[in-house]
This record gives sequence, structure tokens and C-alpha cells, in this order.
Amino acid sequence: MEFLFAVLILGCIFVDITYMLSRLFKKRILKYIPSFLLMGAAVYLVISARYFATDGITSLIKGIWSVMLFCTSMISIMAAIVINKCQKKKEEL
Repeated sequence: MEFLFAVLILGCIFVDITYMLSRLFKKRILKYIPSFLLMGAAVYLVISARYFATDGITSLIKGIWSVMLFCTSMISIMAAIVINKCQKKKEEL
């Protein structure tokens, strides 16, 4: 339950960041930057947990964080797609 709550809180934070980027900049690709950063951090944590871990608990913590960041990046990507679709509809009107 706490895991889901943490993912939802992180998701809300990054959806807000995505929304603010879409309002500030007109380029569509900029709203995907938070998602790509989260995805990169998740990949980095998986690699460091697999190859550079010193003990078991550190690998476990990095694995949990990587799953959280990956789920959050998926939420952020979905939000960016929805914002993109809404902006296209707004431009057509």
C-alpha cells in the first residue's frame, strides 16, 4: 500500500512538471523530458544494483527505487500523451 502511495505521489509531482513544461514551451518534445530522465534514472539504478552493489540490501533498495521510477515515468509519459492530444484538439478549434 505504501509503495502504491509513493508511486502516486511521485506521479502527481511529475505530471505537474510535465504540465508546466507544456504550458511554458510550445515544442512538444520538451514535455517528455521528465519521463526520459526518470527512465534513465531507473535504468541506471538497475545497472548499478546488478553490477556494482556491495551488499544485498543495497541492491534490493536500488531495485525497488528503479521500479518506482519506471512506474512514475510511465505515468508521466501517459500524461504527456494526453496533454499532447488535448493541445491538438485545442489547436483544431
